[in-house]
Amino acid sequence: MKKYYMDKTCMSFLRVIMFCITMGLIVAIRYFLYFIPIIMWIFMGIFGAMFIAFGLVWLPLYFERGSFMVSRTEIIRNTGFFIRTRQIMKTEAIQYISLVTTPLSRYTGFNFIALYALGGTIVLPFLSKSDAEEISKFLNLLIYSRKEEKG
Repeated sequence: MKKYYMDKTCMSFLRVIMFCITMGLIVAIRYFLYFIPIIMWIFMGIFGAMFIAFGLVWLPLYFERGSFMVSRTEIIRNTGFFIRTRQIMKTEAIQYISLVTTPLSRYTGFNFIALYALGGTIVLPFLSKSDAEEISKFLNLLIYSRKEEKG
């Protein structure tokens, strides 16, 4: 059984996006609410605190605790921070696999694998490009070998 972790470059990229959105909102609030200073400062504080809570505290903990274990018999997905989830799918049940990579995914870490089975789906998010390709090739070989054994 091999264990994979979420890609840390994705976490950094998400932080940069969250920071840019937060700064954009703060600038917009300062521009539109300059004539009501108390409300302007309250909203600026709320958005700044949200960035600190989510971007600097929750996001690193979520990425640290997210892991995926892949073996010949099952795939296990462990995610979450406050609410921990553990999903298990037998490799025998997998019908097909979708590998989703985005442009510049080597730098952003936005690589996903969707595993489809009858009655369920598991998505393995934020993998490095090499890990996503490795898992996809491994599972595809398992599916094709299973198909050849049956017929």
